[in-house]
Amino acid sequence: MKRNIFKEIFNFWIILLMMIIFCIWQPARAQIKAEEIIEKSLQAQGGRQLLEKIHDSVVTASAKIYIPTGELLTERVVYTKKNPLRLRVEETVLGMKVIFGYDGEKIWMEQMGKVMLMPENLAQPVRASLNREDLLLKCKDKGYKIEYMGETQVEGKKSYQVKITDPEGEETIYCFDAETFLPLKVEYMAPDETGKLVKNEIISLDFRNIENMVVAFKVIGLTDGRKSLETNIQEIKINQGLDDSLFQMPEKK
Repeated sequence: MKRNIFKEIFNFWIILLMMIIFCIWQPARAQIKAEEIIEKSLQAQGGRQLLEKIHDSVVTASAKIYIPTGELLTERVVYTKKNPLRLRVEETVLGMKVIFGYDGEKIWMEQMGKVMLMPENLAQPVRASLNREDLLLKCKDKGYKIEYMGETQVEGKKSYQVKITDPEGEETIYCFDAETFLPLKVEYMAPDETGKLVKNEIISLDFRNIENMVVAFKVIGLTDGRKSLETNIQEIKINQGLDDSLFQMPEKK
């Protein structure tokens, strides 16, 4: 039972990671429009300059994980530090605490007092998520391709679709609110723990102002069209001066 719960926690933690902010030659008109949309979105979220000054963050949230047999309620704290990117997620469900960590190189985990490197089949979807960190800020760098994909509807709102392809050929589609330019949805393909490619969708709702930024406080995750996660953020702290040791893999007990 605990093993199955852990697998569900892992799968949906990958979706949560995706809440953090996600161009080569195109026909001139499409390129300009796509770039303008992204820059307007960054401005709506607080501005490129402000977002680039975020060195670390601590996010506290409650989550509802949807599994075939029902729902699991969890509490989590997500620690993030940049340059280079590092991550730590502490998840508590049914009284059991699970920790996932990334020190910039290794992806590790701790469960029931046991520390280990994350198995490769589980690490692959984690890397797919980590590679999309700050994508909207990075996509002007050499090797990225950006393309305007037209209009769509997200949660009943007219939205602009923009596809970003990274230097490795991995694609991510953003849907931006046509009025506010806030990112309403992100979608991408990534392997699950079995190695099968699945479609991941992250829908952002309940945008609020915090520390001169606009952030979504409610996130809904879907996997291959099935609702898998609903997260409600309780608190966000920026630039707390997190120590590097927080992200390092503990010694094996």
